[in-house]
Amino acid sequence: MLQLMDDVKAVPEAGRKPRILVVEDLEDARTMLQLLLAISLKLPVDTAIDGADGLRMLTDSNYSVVVTDLRMPNLNGMQLITEIEKRKIPVTIIVTTGHGNQAEANEALEHGAHDFMIKPVDPEKLIAKIKRILRDKIVIN
Repeated sequence: MLQLMDDVKAVPEAGRKPRILVVEDLEDARTMLQLLLAISLKLPVDTAIDGADGLRMLTDSNYSVVVTDLRMPNLNGMQLITEIEKRKIPVTIIVTTGHGNQAEANEALEHGAHDFMIKPVDPEKLIAKIKRILRDKIVIN
């Protein structure tokens, strides 16, 4: 499992090391996801407190994957996904939510989300999804 991420880092996407952005308004959940992903993937993981903060970070820096909640103040996750799509920001989106339904999942996927996960998110499944995404990005680039 560790060898996989060493391979990912050896051939970084478009000449840069993969980075992950977690967009989550709940501090405990945000911190837990940041630590989980940073330790498990051995990659930089930044955090944003809401969609507006996340969008600013996505326009200021390059990220490979964004993991976003749906229900947040200021700019919610669906609005963030729509803005990412509208601005053609090259990032893969995974949506996590505790309030999801099939209609929201379909809408998120229609606007460019790669995947939709219901909270509590299984950490192993999330890590596996991100590894697959990063592996695919390397193959495509």
